[in-house]
Order: sequence, then structure tokens, then C-alpha cells
Amino acid sequence: MASTSLSTLLDNPDQVSNAGKQAAVDTVDTLGNRLTELVTADMSDTQVNEILDSVIDAVDKMVTGVTPSHPMIKEDLEVQNSIKEFNLRRKYLTKSSLKHARKKLETADMNDEERAFFSTRAKLRWNYKNNQLKQMAREGIPKLQRTVDQVLSSASTFMVDGQQPLKLTAPNMACSVQRKSVRGILQEDIQRGNVRMRLRRKDSSTAEEVEAEIPEVATLKTTIFNRNPFTWENEQTVARITSPTVMVNLSTDEPFDDPSNMQVMTYDMSLPNPSPVKGTTVSPRYLPLDADQMLYHRLELKSTSDALLLSLKPSQVPLVYDVYFRSGEFPTSKEHHYHTVVRFEENVTKVATCPPGLLPSAGTVFFGLKPTPLDHPRLRRDLSPNVSGQGQLNSGSSEGFSQIKYGDYEIGVAATGCSQWMDQGVKWDSDVCKIENMPSLDQTSCACDLPLSSIFTIATTFYLPVNMVDFSTVFTEIDLLDNASVFTVVILMLSVYILLVVWARRKDKTDIIKWGVTALADNAPGHNHLYLITVYTGMRMSAGTKSKVGFVIAGEKGDTGVRPLNDGIRNGFPKQSVRHYLMTVESCLGDLQYLRIWHDNSGKGPLASWFLHKVVVEDLQEDKKYIFKCDDWLGVDESDGFIERLLPVSSKENLLSFSSLFYNNARKNVTDSHIWFSVLFRPQRSHFTRVQRLSCCACLLFLSMICNALFYQGGDNIVQPTTIKLGFLRFSVHQVYTSFITISIVTPVELALIWLFKKSKPHLEDTLEVVRANGGCHSCFISKEKVQMANALLSKGFLKPKGALLPHFCVYIAWTIVLICISTSAFFVFLLSQQWGRAKSEEWLTSFLLTFFESLIILDPLKVIVMAVFFAMFVHKLEEDSNDLNKDEIRSNCGAAINNQLAENTESPVKPLEAEEVEKARTMRLRETKTFEVVKEIGLYLLFLVIMCSIGYTNRDPRSFSLNRNLQNMLVNSQQDGRLGLKDVTTVEQYFSWLNKTAFPALFHELYDNQSRRTWGDRFFIRDLQNVRVGPPRLRQVRTVHASVCAVRGIALKVCDTFSASSREEDSDYCIGWKSGPCAQEERAFKLTSKAWKYTSSSEVWGIPVSGVYNSYSGGGYIAELNINLDVSKAVLQELLSAFWVDKRTRLLTLDFTVYNANTNLFCFASLMSEFPGTGGTITTAVILPFRVYQYAGTLGNFVFFTEIMFIFLLAVAVVKLVLKMVKHGVKYLYDFWHVVDFVSLVSCFVAVAMYGLRKFSTEMALHRFQLDGRQFVSFQQVTFWDNMMVAMVGLVTFTCTIRTVKILGFSRRLDAILTVLSMALRDLFYFSLMFLIFLMAFVACGYFMFGQDLKAYQTVLTTPP
Repeated sequence: MASTSLSTLLDNPDQVSNAGKQAAVDTVDTLGNRLTELVTADMSDTQVNEILDSVIDAVDKMVTGVTPSHPMIKEDLEVQNSIKEFNLRRKYLTKSSLKHARKKLETADMNDEERAFFSTRAKLRWNYKNNQLKQMAREGIPKLQRTVDQVLSSASTFMVDGQQPLKLTAPNMACSVQRKSVRGILQEDIQRGNVRMRLRRKDSSTAEEVEAEIPEVATLKTTIFNRNPFTWENEQTVARITSPTVMVNLSTDEPFDDPSNMQVMTYDMSLPNPSPVKGTTVSPRYLPLDADQMLYHRLELKSTSDALLLSLKPSQVPLVYDVYFRSGEFPTSKEHHYHTVVRFEENVTKVATCPPGLLPSAGTVFFGLKPTPLDHPRLRRDLSPNVSGQGQLNSGSSEGFSQIKYGDYEIGVAATGCSQWMDQGVKWDSDVCKIENMPSLDQTSCACDLPLSSIFTIATTFYLPVNMVDFSTVFTEIDLLDNASVFTVVILMLSVYILLVVWARRKDKTDIIKWGVTALADNAPGHNHLYLITVYTGMRMSAGTKSKVGFVIAGEKGDTGVRPLNDGIRNGFPKQSVRHYLMTVESCLGDLQYLRIWHDNSGKGPLASWFLHKVVVEDLQEDKKYIFKCDDWLGVDESDGFIERLLPVSSKENLLSFSSLFYNNARKNVTDSHIWFSVLFRPQRSHFTRVQRLSCCACLLFLSMICNALFYQGGDNIVQPTTIKLGFLRFSVHQVYTSFITISIVTPVELALIWLFKKSKPHLEDTLEVVRANGGCHSCFISKEKVQMANALLSKGFLKPKGALLPHFCVYIAWTIVLICISTSAFFVFLLSQQWGRAKSEEWLTSFLLTFFESLIILDPLKVIVMAVFFAMFVHKLEEDSNDLNKDEIRSNCGAAINNQLAENTESPVKPLEAEEVEKARTMRLRETKTFEVVKEIGLYLLFLVIMCSIGYTNRDPRSFSLNRNLQNMLVNSQQDGRLGLKDVTTVEQYFSWLNKTAFPALFHELYDNQSRRTWGDRFFIRDLQNVRVGPPRLRQVRTVHASVCAVRGIALKVCDTFSASSREEDSDYCIGWKSGPCAQEERAFKLTSKAWKYTSSSEVWGIPVSGVYNSYSGGGYIAELNINLDVSKAVLQELLSAFWVDKRTRLLTLDFTVYNANTNLFCFASLMSEFPGTGGTITTAVILPFRVYQYAGTLGNFVFFTEIMFIFLLAVAVVKLVLKMVKHGVKYLYDFWHVVDFVSLVSCFVAVAMYGLRKFSTEMALHRFQLDGRQFVSFQQVTFWDNMMVAMVGLVTFTCTIRTVKILGFSRRLDAILTVLSMALRDLFYFSLMFLIFLMAFVACGYFMFGQDLKAYQTVLTTPP
């Protein structure tokens, strides 16, 4: 019979073609349609059964033949075209039909890349066949379903009501049909193999009502496939089907007149689960800070419609486990998504179930186990008496319970669900059938609500969730060695903080002394009118002075005469200092009009000049204040060169000008609002101490630590493409983003702490009395000068709690917050770092440092500038310079202080210098300044030159020449054994011969000297055994566009293949043999070179345009990927040759590869080009470029890192100097030749930095690609390009720095004479050079015209020798 013949034909479906299988399906479908003709009433039961069995057997064979042997290679198909293949190793083949091939490959002597390649090829072929089978299944399975239904319908015609079911079996499927009353079907369990089914009424209708509504007799057809035949849906979903696939068809003999009256029934289906759940023995470990004391685990749930099954078996009984489930987070006794109880009275395995739909999302699910003794009073109160295995526990069940540690327990995890095949949507759907009751580990019960007369297909999913981890062990695996950077940073910061607190406390004590008031040294006893003078020194560089200062204050009623601005104790005025002096005069001066102030220029070097911000004079009797604004230098070498100023009383308009308000607000904000700088420059009027400021900084840093740590979970990753390495630091966009997010999170906490400290009333300790009582006590860390200062003070520098809004105890609240933030942050950073590893720790350290510098140089300075601009533009209010000093104390102490000073006073009035003395001092100072500038300039230029030479030499290795020459001798030059070198190639045939006999044996050194095959590790080396091949080589072809037709008079038409520019390059995709598409699917699966006929743009392969001898070419083209295996590479080459990959339209062939020499730490990118011009012949060019990728390896790497950091520092210094000079002199600064040289040098430096960044980025991208997939060619061409560009710019900077030394040597008279002569002869030299150039070009043109067609050296004007 036909069915028997088909069954025999398909005993080996792998040997039957797809067309044969399709024809067989059609034949079986035709056979099913003709069953009514084949099965007649006069046949015996045996004959009918034989026919039906043969048809079912044919259907079984056809289902096996048209469906894939495995619907999905679970992990492999997900990554078949991805970078993860390189790491698959032994998992790369899981098809049962390829077990022999897999075993052979695993035992073969191959490296991981070779195995991954053969794995990819095998899967490509399998995928091609699998996709064909899927298409056949999509078309054939419905026909085979129809055939099965026809078989069972034919069988039912020979059956009587109530007869035992007719069963038809085959190796991979089983069918049955039965005619029975509906009432009988509702009353019994139907067993078909290992599948159990039962029908029940969904609504509350009585049996009599149901029988009145439905027909009497129904036919039940069931078909069970051992494996899922519906495999053409989404592979992720298909792979989850693990049970047999059951098709159920319940039909009645009498159809419903009105389908809306059809009774809805519930089909209860029980299907077996495929694999047992193996338990894992776990030792209980609890998190130290967990109040619930649970045992936590994690799993991955694929769908919320699945139920979770936990098999538990404790080693100690009796016991009760509270089981808490929660999606995405650790559960607690109060926050969880589901809670159940498992009770153990005997040492047996029981199951805890989380029903489907109770967890809000799929993905990571945490569950916690909380053991409780069975006789605990809480259980007797809360657990129901009838609970035997499971029960629900009331809320608050953990109250009054003290956790007890128990023995080991065995745990296993599984998930299961129900799915129905939807013919309408052609997909598996989990929404129709739901899990009924609680599933077990052996079987899953599904309930489907469907009409009585219906056809449906059902299956179940059962899998073991991955990543079940005991999270309580995280904190027990502490490895200080692998996370030394985190531990060191935490300990170092705590130590530095403690030391700085000691320093800051000392400075706080001395601040009170410095802010006090002392009497002028020349105050007289009989002078009773008091003036308080406050002197503000500017914040500029070298703003302070050691010169002696004198002044005269004039008012309406007289002046003070010449007075020294000195108290006899303190010398000079430090930068950014604020000093208070009490001046006494005989009588009131009236309203003050001007202040004349000067110094004697007696300071040494830069300490002779003085930048005075302002002087505030306050009449203590009249309670009037006068401000004398200066904001200028008093120095012979600064500003206008004067050391004397006449300052009128500043008007309100002057004080409210934008520049004045901006400067005052900027000064105040830098010393107060900039939290980092304010530790060093604490403003006088603030009771926000240095210790408090330092603690706020420490709190900011430690909070930044923990916030950054939260972004780094898990272990080490592969470095991202955007990562840039500088020494041990790694920078990436993610780290910059993390640092900005962190600083935005911790800044509000910092501002709150600052507000608490500032607004709380201070506790005024009498530090002054402590100093006086101890004299020169070393325990107070107060110097002798400070003790003298303390004894001379008229008033202490204590501040009134002005602006304080909060009581003093709020300071203690702030200190508590600081201590909590620092201690908890340090503790949790240390714990979290144990999960990171070294790479993650270094990334965290980089993010933390970025956060620190963002706060230091971005956030706080921006805050200072914005506030200064805002107050200067919109808040036109003069801030009072209130000193908050006790004036009554000043008046009462001034008499005794004056008497004491008269006994010790040796100060003489400081008289203004004469004009001649000032000019002499100016000349002397300018000479000193110029000498210092010259010495400093010489030092900077020499240092910069040394740094540039170091950078240049470390980026070029003298061993590069040997590496270049070695590759030239191996591949380019003629070989001693007669084999061709690249320079000997003149035809395409010779080019392929060179590849086969010279290039491939050199790049793939497969054999030892005794002709035995090298081990897989040694096969990475090329022929010299010193250089390692970095990935496989590649062949790249550039072709001309499609042929055009050209006509020449007198000559017949011919085809012209021209190529003159990159715009003429071919960029179309072709099939093998340069045939137009579409291409057959077999090409990709069965041909090694299918991609070589597709155009690849330069951006896809990181290519850059290249210049040959004949023409220039783009970086793209048609690329033939070779392999890391010699045999495969030769097969690729042979396939290209046989398909005429190189033809008359080929204009360029390049063999590109990269090698690495570990002995010299050098990479070498080689591009061996062969041009095939339209004139015929071959022009070969070898481009071999050694370069260094790992710049910071070894001792030399540390030196390179140091020189680069020094370069950045010196570049910043040079830029600042240049900007200041250009601001000072304007465009005229560039009129000087040497200034132009400096400007060009700086521009070249910035270009070199840009080239360095591009080289770094290209290097990281190339290495990242190679690390992801070492089987693919990775182009280092861009790396070499940017490396050469950077070195060229370094060379230019070195050149400008070197010739700049000529200017430094300008003090030599002979050199100065030579330069003078050259400058005077410049005009004549120019005209001479012009005439020489004309004669030279004439000579070159003559040589080109005479010898250009015969000699290679004269083939172009540019290459013609003079």
C-alpha cells in the first residue's frame, strides 16, 4: 500500500530531500482524503486496523521528518551570530544527530577560536536545514492533523456507543477515538497513556439541565505527540514546551442550532513533567543585619503565568518553614508578594508552591526561608490545626520570635505552566489554560474553559530556574587582596581626616587670636579719640607684603600725621588677611576725606609689593564708618609702578558698581561658600569652624563613596568600548554619568549639614584665656608670637551669634549626622566591594575621584560665580563689614595696652620714599624680575623639551625597525628557496601563488621541524616563532564600477573598465561568481566566502582611505575573511579562485594582518597592497607599521604615565601664561616671531592631545572587538593612523621647543650677531631662494619629459630626482 511504502521510505528521514518530504506530505494528505473510499463496510476489523495503523505510522514518520530534531538549541541559537560563541567551548554542539561530530571536535587538537569557527559553520548549516523544516512544518503539520482527524473519523464510523476506545500507536505518537454518552464522559477520568483528562461543568447547572441542553452522544478523539510538532513559532516559547503535546477533539453527532447555547465545559488535563528536581544541600547562613533572619535565595522566572515549586527537606525535624516570595527585591515578613507555610513532622521532602499570577513581573525572584520550631507558641496561635503540609500564616507571625540556627536543608526549585496552541494566532498562548490547584513535581494539572464541542491542543512548560544563589554567603567571602584599592582608600581617608581634624582644630584656636584687635605701636597715652582701622589684603598671587607700611588719614579738622601701620608684633600683611588696629588721636578728625598709604619697599623679592583691597576706618566715639577702596598694587614692579596711593572716601555709587559688588561677593563666596577652599581660607565673620567645614567635606566624600558603590554590582566585566585607560585609572561615559548622579544626590545632604552648622548658635570658649594661662604651652600648639599677640589683644576675635536661628544643641545633631554618614558609608562600601573584584574596584575608584574633582573644580566654583553674578546684577545692596567686636572692651583695655607698648616701642615712622629711591628700587626690582623670568623660562622650556623628547621616544621603539625588516624579509622580499616575494608578483596567478606558498606558510606555521603538527597554543605564532598573530588575516578587494562602452574613431567598440577616483568604486552586493541577487540561502550555509561578494563600507570595518602608487582607494570594499586555521584559509582561497573573485575589474588587493611581539610589547599592522591598474600589470606596496598599544606596561609604562601627567601640567601653565600675556598686550603680542613660535607650539600641543585621545579611543575599540571575538579580523589601521598623527605632532612640538632654545641662548653675543646678520640679509635670501626654485623646477621638468616613459624614478614630477 501507499502508506506502507511511505513509511518505509521515511525510516531514515535525514536521507530524504526536502522536496521528497513535501511530496510525501501531499501524498499522505491525499491518502487521508480517500480513506472513506479505502475503508469500506465489507472489510474486517483487522483489515481496517491495518490500514489505519499504516496511515498513522506514515503520519508519525512525516511529523518526525518535517519537524526539527530539536526545536531550539537553547543557549547556542541565541548566540549563534554573537560574540559569545568564542566562550562556548564544549557547548557549541548539542544536536543529537551530531554527537559523533561534537565528540570528534572536542578531542581534536584545536584552540577555542577554531572550535568556535567549526561550531558556527555547523550551526549555520543546521539552521538552514532547520528553517527549511520549519517552513515545511508550517505547511505540512496542518495537513497531517487533518489526516489524523480523518483516520479517527473513519475509525469512529465502525464503533458503537460505549465501546472501548480504539487506540492507534506509533513510535512518537498515539491516537485514540471513543464514542460515548456525554454523561459518561462527565462521570469518569479518561486516561490516555500518561495523560489524564476529566470534563466537568463550569457553571452551576444541574445534570438534568445539562442533558437537556446538549446532545446525547459525543465522539472524543485524542492525539498525543511525544514531542512538540508546532515548532515554527517564537523559538523562546517553543523551547519551553517540555511535555507531550495533546490534541483533543470532542464533537457531538447533532450540531447546535444556536452556537450561543453551547455549554461551556472545563477540561482538566494532567500532563507529566519531564525531569526530576534534584535538591541541593545548603548550610544555613544568615545576613548579620537582617531583622527577619531569613535564608535568601534567587531564581530567574520566565513568565508570571508559571507556578514556582520549591522542594524542601530539612535535616532537623519537627520544623515549620515560612516561605516568602518577592519579585526584584528581598522579601521581608511584612513586604512580600506571596507567603506560604510548609510543616515538617518527619524527615521527608515537601513542596512549597507559589501559584501563577501572584508575582507582578518575571525575571529575578527572591524567596526567603524562615525556620520555626514546630512547638513554638506563635505557631500554636497562628497556624490552623488542620494543616498537614501547607497553610497560610497570619500577618505579624514573626512577633516575639527569637531566631534559632538549624541544620542543613535540601532545596530544589522548578517552574511549570500551561500553554495552548492557538491556530488563529499561530502561537502558544498561556492565557486560556490555567494551572489547577497546586501542581506537583511529577505532573502539572491544567484547567481549560472551552465549549463542549471544541478542538484544542495543550502542553505544559517545566524548567529549572537558573541562578539559585545563597545571598547570605556574600558577606562571608572577604578578600582584602583582590579589593585592596577600596580598603586602602577607606582607611587612608579616615586617617587623613583624623590628622586634618587636629590641624583644623589648631587653626580654629589661632583664628580667634588673629581676628583680635591690637593697638598701633605709636599710640600716645594722652590721645583719647579712638579709631578702629581694618586692613583687607587682596587674594591675588603674591598679594601679601613684608614691607613696612605707613599712612596718613586726613579729615575736616586735621590729619593724623605720618603713622606706622604696625602693632610691633606682627610683621607685614599676609595674602587674604584681615587685620584690626586701634588708632588713638588727640582729638576728633571730623569727617574723614582721604587716606594716604605707602610702604618702604623693604620686603624681599615678591614680598616687597602689596595688593591692598580696602581699608575701613571706624570712629568708635562718633560711631561712623569710612571705606577707602583701593583694589590696586603698591609695588615698583606691578601695575603703574607706584608704592603710594591716595585714597578718597568711597562713595555709595563706587561701592555699588558691578565690578565692586562682583569682587566682594566672589571673595566672600570663595572663602565661605566654596566648602573645600573655605577650610584653608575661613572668613572672619563666620562661626562655621574649620573642623566643621572639614567634616562636611569628609561627609561629602564618604557619601559619594557609597552612592558610587551602588552603581557597581556584581563582578568584573569586559571593558566597554568607550573606556579610556590612563595608568591604573579607567574612564568611561558611564563613570562620568555615575559621578554626576552621585554629586547631585549627596549635595543636598551636604547643604543641610552646612545650614545646621551655620545657623546654630556657637559655644564661645575662651581660647584667649587658655593661651594666656599656659603662656607658651606646647600642648595648645600656639607659637611664641601667638602668645605675645594674645597678651597684646584689646579685644578677642569671638563672633557674636549674628544670624543664628537654631539653638546650640543643633550642632550636636549635625555632628551625629556626620559621624553616621562617615561610619556607615565606610562600612557598607567595604562590604559591597567584596563582590566587585579588582576591575570593578578600579572603576569605582575612578568614579569616586571624578565626583571629588567635580565638586572641587566644577560645582563649587560654579556656585561661587553664579552667586557673585546674581548678587552683583540683581541685589544692589552693600554688605556691611561688621567686625562684631566688643567695643566697650576695646575702650577699657586701650590705656593699659598703650602704656605697655610705650615701654617696648622701638618703631619709627615709615616715611614715603623719594622719587629717586623709588626709581632705583624699580630698576633693581625689574632687573631681578627679568633675571628670575629668564631663569624660570629656561627651566620651563628645558623641562618641557625633556618631557616632549621623553614622550616622543617612548612612542617610538628602536626595535620597530627590526620588526619591520623581519616581516619584509618573510613576505615582501624574494625568498631564498625560490618562492615569490610580494615585490616579485606581476600577475594575478602569481599573486595567488604568493598567497599559497609564501604568505600562508609564514602566517600559519602549522608544523614542527619534524613535520608533526604543532599544538594549538603554538599555532598562534607565525614562522619566526617570536610574533603572535592577532586574529586571522583578511583579503580586501577594491573594484571598478560596471563596465562602460567607449568608442574610438577607426576602432571597433570595446568595453572600458576605468578607475580614477574613489567615487568610481563598486559598492553593490553580489552573489558568488559576481552574479546579481537575490542569492540562494544555501550560499551562507554551505559556502565559506558568501560575505566576500558583498560590499562592506569603510565605517563597518574601521577602514581609512589608503594611497597606492597608482591611485588612492577607500577603506571599504569586498572582504574575504580568512580563518585562524590554515586548512580553512586555503579552502577560502581556493573557493575565491574557482569562483573568479579576482577579475579584470579588480583594482586593488590587500592582505591585512596584525601581529604582536610580547618581547618588545609592540604590535605591528601590515597592509600588503597589490594594485592592478587599467594599463595592466601589478604594482605592489608594503605598508608595515609597528606601534605600541599597552603604553603603561612595566616600569617604562610608569615613566610614560608620569611624563604625560607632567605634560598636561606644563601645558596648563603655558596656556595660562599665554592668555595673560595676550590679554595684557592684545594682538601686538603676536607681532614678535618667538611669540608666534610659542603660539604654534601650544596649538600643536592641543592637536597632539586630540590625536592622543583619538588613538586611545581607537585602541580601546579595537581591543574590545578582539576580546569579544578573537576569530574575526580586527583592523588596527585607525590606531596606526592616529598614532602616526600624534607622533608627528609631538615631533612638531619638539621641533618648536628645540628652536625656542635659540631665543634662550640670545644672551650670547656671537649668536646675537649671527641672528642680526640673517635678519639684515633676509630680503636678499628670499630672492635668491626664489631664483633657485625656478631653476630647480626647470631641471626637474626636463628630466620628467625626457625619461618619464622609460624610468620608474621619473614617472611623476614629484618623484623625479633633482
